[in-house]
Amino acid sequence: MPINVTLLALPSASLMNIFGPAEVFDQVNDHLGKTVYQVQILPAGLQRRACEGMETELDVADLSQCTHSTDTLLLAGGLEWPVPLPRKQMSGLAGWIRLCSTRIRRIGGLSSGGLVLAEAGILNGKRATTHWSYAERMAKSFSQIRVLSDRIFVRDGVCYTAAGGTSAIDLALSLVEEDIGEEAAINVAKHMVLFLRRSGAQPQLSTTLLAQTSAARSISNLLFWIADNLDHDLSVSELAKRVAMSPRNFVRHFTRTVGKTPGRHVTELRLEAACQHLASPSLSLFEVAKASGFGSVEAFRRPFTKTFGIPPGKYRIQSKERGCTGAPPATSNGYRLGWT
Repeated sequence: MPINVTLLALPSASLMNIFGPAEVFDQVNDHLGKTVYQVQILPAGLQRRACEGMETELDVADLSQCTHSTDTLLLAGGLEWPVPLPRKQMSGLAGWIRLCSTRIRRIGGLSSGGLVLAEAGILNGKRATTHWSYAERMAKSFSQIRVLSDRIFVRDGVCYTAAGGTSAIDLALSLVEEDIGEEAAINVAKHMVLFLRRSGAQPQLSTTLLAQTSAARSISNLLFWIADNLDHDLSVSELAKRVAMSPRNFVRHFTRTVGKTPGRHVTELRLEAACQHLASPSLSLFEVAKASGFGSVEAFRRPFTKTFGIPPGKYRIQSKERGCTGAPPATSNGYRLGWT
């Protein structure tokens, strides 16, 4: 039997949150040559901005018709606070969600879709995430939820939440992996030309993106090059040559524009890459160290252990045990790789 996925498009839902996951499930069907997923997109209110042609008001009575057939319900939201639904309609939708959650296998909220789950009380006592721009407000408004603002998606039991945007695709791929295996998820990611298939523990804002916000054009171009060449010689002298500066002037200019020294930035990038590589069980610690730009396992182990408080081998074991449900390991010094 096909796995029935219902994507409930909230008012002002972004196209990415609606059609990103839908495309993932459709690609699975194409890749396997059979209908593994059957997807329906339903509008919760007028959808003039997000979806052309989807202008039908969907009330709670209409929603109840899909309760028994739905296996996975995903609430696709956008970047708007509060969720733009009239109070009466919101109350009815929350009640339907509570009923639905007792009959389906899993339920998820994408971006502000997580706020609707919170309003319905579905996330009480659970870990969850949302878009970084209103994670703090979500935590204050819903004190019974442990909001993990530095995660792209979180699973806690049958509840899933994602930051939205491209992370909606990451969440959909993780659901595919749960249902039919890692190989299928990887093949879909390849077909969609994704640069990186991310785990839920990845930060919403990468080290390179954060550094670019204040960097001058010459340094911004260098930041791209560094991120793509972590296994190269990234010493101060070599980096200074690439921007035609003296080492001393380069360090001063880089630190002023990026907000950290070149050495610290390179180390953060390499540790960020190492966390991604550790998610692959086929890579040995030596291969992880080499791919991340560290000269040896020992040169990799020292900064990793200092940063996260545990060695990389133990981090890999704990990550596998947590899946996408737990928080990243606590660091021994509060150092967060520049993540928010």
